Amino acid sequence: MQKLQNIFKTYFGTGLLVIVPIYVTLWLIGKIVFWVDEVFAVNEWSPVVVPGVGLILAVFVILLAGAIGRNVIGSWLVANLSEMVKRVPVIGSVYGGLRQTLQSLFGNGEKKFGEAVLVEYPRAGSWTIGLVTSEKAPPLVREAAGREMLSIYIPTTPNPTSGFLIFVPREQTKKLNVKVDEAIKMIVSLGLVESSTE
Repeated sequence: MQKLQNIFKTYFGTGLLVIVPIYVTLWLIGKIVFWVDEVFAVNEWSPVVVPGVGLILAVFVILLAGAIGRNVIGSWLVANLSEMVKRVPVIGSVYGGLRQTLQSLFGNGEKKFGEAVLVEYPRAGSWTIGLVTSEKAPPLVREAAGREMLSIYIPTTPNPTSGFLIFVPREQTKKLNVKVDEAIKMIVSLGLVESSTE
């Protein structure tokens, strides 16, 4: 009987490990596809409803906007429109912050997350994974601290898209010998996924 219970637990656990990630991934893809279809109101103008048409349109619009933004006239238009939006109270600050974030993540030649480090956070003796967003904190922060500081993003688990921005001296961090994407996997998996460098 004990042997049967062990076999059941082993197979059940393995089955969950196989099915749950696939199901969650497909569920997320489905949600994104149907959400984009709703944004483009595909059901209202398309005679045949085919899931994913909105996603194809979204990719096309993004590529078209990128192509326009890359040429001289498009760059001039984007720059002027950006300046106009930035002058609008509240909306301007949200737009500016979002644009800078996207530029740092996807822009060619722009800085992305530099490295993964360990930081004593939220208290001494407790360490957490942080992602260095800049080797130099903003001038206002450096002036107030009276020293050089790193800008570090602390992602939350299991959703790394939300988190905290902290400023820490370099000597108070410990560099992790992992790539940033591997560090993010560790965060998302609640520490269950180990680094491939181990």
